[in-house]
Amino acid sequence: MNNRILILGAVLAVGSVAPLRAQTRLSIGGGAGVVGSTESSLSDGSRGRVIMAQLLRGGLPFVAVGGEFNRWSRDSLSANFVTGVVQAHIPLTGFLLKAGIGYGSGNPDGLGKINGPALELGAGYDFTIPAAPIAITLFGNGLLAHASSRSLQTVVAGVALTLR
Repeated sequence: MNNRILILGAVLAVGSVAPLRAQTRLSIGGGAGVVGSTESSLSDGSRGRVIMAQLLRGGLPFVAVGGEFNRWSRDSLSANFVTGVVQAHIPLTGFLLKAGIGYGSGNPDGLGKINGPALELGAGYDFTIPAAPIAITLFGNGLLAHASSRSLQTVVAGVALTLR
C-alpha cells in the first residue's frame, strides 16, 4: 500500500471540509465485504473485515462533496481505496446515493499488489436521531481499481456512526 497516497487523500479530504464545519458530515464505521481480482472474481473472492471513513461538506441542497476511505482486510490480504465522492440525499427520505473516483491499492488474492485509478458507486440510509446531530448510517459500496496487469474489485457493506 502506498501510504503517501492514502495520507495525501485524507489530508485533502479534511482540508476541503474544514472551513464549513456547520455543513460537515463525518462517518466512521465497519462491516464486511468480499474482494476479487481479474484472476479471482467476486463470486469466488475472499471475505473479510471492512473499515470505512467519510468526510463530506454540503454545498448545494441535498448534495455533498468530500473524501472517503474504504479498507478491506483478511489475514495478509488487503484492499484500500481513497476516493473523492459526490453524495446526494433523496429529499424527504434517509436514502443517499454516491459516486466517486480515486485510487485503489491492494493484494486481494496473494498474487501480488495491484495499484491504479478507482471508481466507487455506493448507497446508504441514515437513521436519524430526533433533535441530535448524529445518525446511524447503513452503507454499501462497490469499488473497482484498474491496473495494466489486472483489476481489483470490492463490494462492502456495514454500519457507521455519522456526525452531521
